[in-house]
Amino acid sequence: MMRLICLWVALLLSLRAQGPPTPFLPAEQCATCHSLLFAPGVESRSIAPYGLWSASMMAHSAVDPIWKAQVRFEGETNPRAKALVEKKCRSCHAPMGTDEGVSCTVCHKIEATGLGTPASFTAGFRINTKDLIYGPHKDPFTMPMRMHTGMTPSFGRHILESSLCGSCHTVITPVLDEQGNAHGEFLEQAPYLEWLASAFPGEGKTCQSCHLPQLGEASYIAHRPPGGPFPPTSPRLPFGLHTLIGGNYLAPALMGETNPGERDMLARTTARALDSLRSALDLSLSARRTGNRIRVQVGVENRTGHKLPTGFPGRRLWLHLRVTGSSGAVLFESGAPTGPIPDEPHHNVIESADQTIVYEASLLDRNGQPAFSVMRAARYGKDNRILPRGWKSGSAAIAPVGTTGDANFLPGSDLVDYLIPGSTGECKLEVEAYYQAMKPGYAITGPAARIGSATYTLAAQSP
Repeated sequence: MMRLICLWVALLLSLRAQGPPTPFLPAEQCATCHSLLFAPGVESRSIAPYGLWSASMMAHSAVDPIWKAQVRFEGETNPRAKALVEKKCRSCHAPMGTDEGVSCTVCHKIEATGLGTPASFTAGFRINTKDLIYGPHKDPFTMPMRMHTGMTPSFGRHILESSLCGSCHTVITPVLDEQGNAHGEFLEQAPYLEWLASAFPGEGKTCQSCHLPQLGEASYIAHRPPGGPFPPTSPRLPFGLHTLIGGNYLAPALMGETNPGERDMLARTTARALDSLRSALDLSLSARRTGNRIRVQVGVENRTGHKLPTGFPGRRLWLHLRVTGSSGAVLFESGAPTGPIPDEPHHNVIESADQTIVYEASLLDRNGQPAFSVMRAARYGKDNRILPRGWKSGSAAIAPVGTTGDANFLPGSDLVDYLIPGSTGECKLEVEAYYQAMKPGYAITGPAARIGSATYTLAAQSP
């Protein structure tokens, strides 16, 4: 019997070898064994890698309407370099050349060689040619995967390291002029380099720690196609939950509106993204009277391992401060989310209602003019995104821009002073943090999401 099984497996592998050569497989083939998995003792909670990945932006990276609109805008803005633009953008968002985006066999076939070096950035990773699937477990049971896919599971420690993520989450773009000629390069996105400059590496916290969190208890990592574990296997650790959540709550909401079949799944992705954003910061609020004015201090703590916000430079965060008197009348308001919030220079002290503290990266082209095409960007005109805790980078490429002289802009936090007209009566203060996945000026502009708040009551002044 065993000999017949071995012959059958060999036949299947030989048939697969005769198919069209491709380094990748459709995710549905991985789902054969990585779908029907549930949290130990909680059958209502799916922990299946395929199911969680299917709802993620990694699975939808090639059909993300925001990305597609920006690529179209880049091509129209730089028509003579359209092919270069599309190749650069698709290298990370559609490395398989299909609508599956970044699928299972992209990340799990990446070789460890060169990861973390400049050569690996902007999708400079190497896909192994030996049909190996890297995972975090030593001595994997190879037969089922070889039989069903022709791939061989293999231990690869690098699958748990941030340098793997850094290959696509460090984006270097050419600096194009109006004729499509390149004049050097620009570091457009640097979450991985920001992480390297934070306290997180020294604490053993990787990108995966937050974006692919551990289940916390041992579980089977695969099942037989009909269901149930493979007899030779046992529950294992680590078990990463493939939620792969970031700060993009807008794209899944847009896709859910046009794809009813995935609406519920994408709604869960939006909810997860918002939950992640709410955990990314802490706000504090205090106030005291000084002369005929009130001095309000708002503290913003960055709880992530990179700048806040990070990634695509169209994202931003701002503060809305509202002060009301005992009668409910508004005494002061800054940053109300009732209309577009314009770009502003960094503020350490805000003394006027028309000033708002906006944490963002603003791009300039070679001529020093605002750039909304990332392929035209040559430098940052402003980058006051909140630094991660433990910031120690000496690299000018990721250094803050426009915060010089602000002694309260520190690694891990910022403290903003508001000096507003005084009132002798009781005052109620509320600060809110709003996050916008795409700010005005880019191909698509989305609504802002409230991701944090704090309140404070200033007692009436003694007569």
